[in-house]
Amino acid sequence: MLAQDVLEASIHAFVRAVELQTESQASYRRAVIANCKRIAQSLWPRCLVELYGSYASGLGLRSSGLDLLIKVQPSRFGRDEADATEALLSPIDEDEEQLRQLNLEEVSPGHSGRSVKAISSAAWQQQLSDRLAREKWVLSDSIRVAAHAAIPVPGDHSV
Repeated sequence: MLAQDVLEASIHAFVRAVELQTESQASYRRAVIANCKRIAQSLWPRCLVELYGSYASGLGLRSSGLDLLIKVQPSRFGRDEADATEALLSPIDEDEEQLRQLNLEEVSPGHSGRSVKAISSAAWQQQLSDRLAREKWVLSDSIRVAAHAAIPVPGDHSV
């Protein structure tokens, strides 16, 4: 057997083992995502919770964490309530300017040409992590809050 054949067989075996591991955890991940959505929406009823990162792209490993993005939806009944909610999740101008200087293609491949928003680590993140920590299914030391994240914003090309 050639070295190339051995390498190819090893790669295929690794890929299959990873697929089996991630498939065996799929129902657990779906439950975690559903529970996180429920908690976020109990705090901010019109928010959207989306999966992004390695699992969203199909590249997640067993040891990979679940990355969730929380987005605020404007109120249909008036701007006052939506403005208050958006203020909790408002961008920080100086951090946004720092993120604009990053090469977005390096941070998030395939999203160059899109705008980047910096999301503050203010009270809303503490609110969410406190609420998650009280849940029976969450190990409190497993909660990781990203103070700042470069997130491509669909439809916003003002960079």
